[in-house]
Amino acid sequence: MCGQQARRQKSAPPLFRRRTLKNEEEKPVRTAFPYRRVICACGLVTIFISIGLVSNVFSIYLPYIVQQNGFTNTQTGLLTTMRTVAALLSMLGADGYYRRFGLRRGLTLPFLATVAAYLLYGSTRTPAFYYGAAVLTGLGYGLGGIFPVALLIRAWFPKKAATAMSIAATGSGIASLLGPMTVTRWVNAYGLSGSFFREAWLILALAGMVLLLVRDGPPPLPPQAPKEQTPAQSAPGGGAGGLPRPAQAVMVGVCGLIGTLGITAFSSLPLLYTTAGMPMETAAACLSPLGLFLMGGQLLYGRLADHAGHRAAALNASAAMAAGLALCCLANRAGPGLMLAALVLLGVGMALSTVAFSVFAADFSAPGQYAAVLKRYQAAYSVGGLLSGVVPGMLADATGSYVPVFAGFLLLSGVIGACLAGVYRRYGGPAA
Repeated sequence: MCGQQARRQKSAPPLFRRRTLKNEEEKPVRTAFPYRRVICACGLVTIFISIGLVSNVFSIYLPYIVQQNGFTNTQTGLLTTMRTVAALLSMLGADGYYRRFGLRRGLTLPFLATVAAYLLYGSTRTPAFYYGAAVLTGLGYGLGGIFPVALLIRAWFPKKAATAMSIAATGSGIASLLGPMTVTRWVNAYGLSGSFFREAWLILALAGMVLLLVRDGPPPLPPQAPKEQTPAQSAPGGGAGGLPRPAQAVMVGVCGLIGTLGITAFSSLPLLYTTAGMPMETAAACLSPLGLFLMGGQLLYGRLADHAGHRAAALNASAAMAAGLALCCLANRAGPGLMLAALVLLGVGMALSTVAFSVFAADFSAPGQYAAVLKRYQAAYSVGGLLSGVVPGMLADATGSYVPVFAGFLLLSGVIGACLAGVYRRYGGPAA
């Protein structure tokens, strides 16, 4: 019996190796499914911390950092740049890191790095220490964001993985919905440092809960039952060799363009409408439910992918993105209603930057290459956002408006849709 257990553990993929349970002949089938809900919740909290708080909500601090710490706009902008660079570099080694340490132990480092960063933010007003904290948050983002959550979901949900991933991805939307109001209240009540300290303790509590509950994979099935596939094995469209190199290069480029829209275009939305003449208060009121729209788009993408097919989900999301950007090009004549319609469509389309990456990697990776392909797509996303960050401001300065900038974004969305349609038409993906 001991020999059989050893052989089963030895054959398990390194990322998902776990202890053999007593009485494993009876337990796995009865306990695996309910616990998947816990895993999904752990994924949601992980994304809430590593993407929602670190990236989406942190922008609320930037005006306070300028006002209270005396930073220049250039110094403040460098915080985002350094975080993005650190995230990109950490993503490049993410697959090897989790292969060595496993998912549960591996999440400890990005969580601790994020907590340390916010404690450092709260303890200093010196730009150099802020830059160090930004690097730590980049480490937390790169190693603790979509990548480990996607691996968890693929391990625990061999079927309907897109739906489960979409639920987990709503963590970023929840943070975008609740974070700005909470941070503003904390800063007003406790000061900038006090707000950073409270966010650090919040992250520590949530991270501790995740590390206590998360498991690398479900218990092994009885020997006579068919074993669940690993993420790499269950990649539906991977086939024997995944995509040919030219097609894989196209997908990497598509992910880079999605990064341009998901990072750069989204961050330019307030400037688009305020420079077009919309009052700041009106623009802020319309932007406030953006997190809710993002959550709805993520849930819709996962549902559509699992029930109508991955190709249908990708093309519908890219069409919604294009339609939203087309409405953005009417900003000079837009009222609140038209702006809200644009944001709803963009929220649906931006599921391409979260849920879709795990689906793309599953569809277009060879057996054993799921993690490597997912890492490649995420890195391309970050590079796209990093390289395009200064372009909108330069074009707006040259033309006097952000509308031509969003016309360029609209063109890029058309390229994304055309490339996705072509790759899926030729190389497929699950029909449902």
